[in-house]
Amino acid sequence: MQTIFIRADGDREIGYGHLLRCSILTRRLSELGFKSIWITSDPRKIPWGFFGFGPFKCFDCKSRELSGVESIKLAGAKKDDWVILDSNILDASSEKAYKSMGLNVLTIDDSCRRGFSADLVLNGNPIAKNLSYKGNKGTRFLLGQGYYMLREDIRKNKPRTRSYPPNHGLINWGSDNPDRLTERILKIIEGIKLNWTVILPPDYTGSKPTRSNINLIQGLVPLSSYINACDLYIGTVDNTIFEVIYSLMPSVIVSTNDDQYKLAEKLNADKVALFLGRSNKVIDKIILMALERVLKGDHKDQFSSIQGYIDGDGVNRVIKEMKLV
Repeated sequence: MQTIFIRADGDREIGYGHLLRCSILTRRLSELGFKSIWITSDPRKIPWGFFGFGPFKCFDCKSRELSGVESIKLAGAKKDDWVILDSNILDASSEKAYKSMGLNVLTIDDSCRRGFSADLVLNGNPIAKNLSYKGNKGTRFLLGQGYYMLREDIRKNKPRTRSYPPNHGLINWGSDNPDRLTERILKIIEGIKLNWTVILPPDYTGSKPTRSNINLIQGLVPLSSYINACDLYIGTVDNTIFEVIYSLMPSVIVSTNDDQYKLAEKLNADKVALFLGRSNKVIDKIILMALERVLKGDHKDQFSSIQGYIDGDGVNRVIKEMKLV
């Protein structure tokens, strides 16, 4: 049985998205009987849930002053094992180093900013097919939302048609609270008669409304139950937006960087989300007007293509391409 090595990083500064999507893949592989070994920086600072479930080992490639390659050798890698690379500090030379060990290499990428030497390159974002990916002879590319990997708890929630106009809104700007969006949205929704669940960043210390229709949840929490219960999502363009789209919930989104902006424009053009603009440019009045129109039943056509846009089978497609089933 082959071992799956994962070389990925995550922390409060860069976020935990790299670790999360790798854990989605390794959890499914563990169900198929594969063993996982993680290679990451400062694992003691990372909440253990991001490493997935089931038996695994973890090597610290920073505090031990070991590179990922040295750590994998120490962990007993064998020819034809797989290594999954999901870190912004890695490049084609890293892929070649692992390939020289006889390993199969899967690189998870978001931006197409370099050439690739991996066996497989995965980008499950809808814009991926429009990017100019280049790789070595034999490199195969898994591009587009057909390969987007959803968490198991989200996949278990059967997609359902939502009330429109909505009755219950879910707000989640992410853990870094870009451009003080949390403070801004709390002031905006105080005057809107709707039930709201707001996920506050773990370190949020700003003012908090006390209205009975606003439920405040603070910290890193599983969103699956909230996604299942609500009818409208408001947030940025991170991993959660794909979970929301899969669940058939209309969403109002803003972007926080250039990569998010391109993706948000695509989701808006594909009529699966309503994009308002960049977080540092969209003003509160625009957010308020958009919410008021949504709550009146306007913008319904903007969500007309949401059915089946994310089908939830991406992780199985990736494993099939790895030829592990």
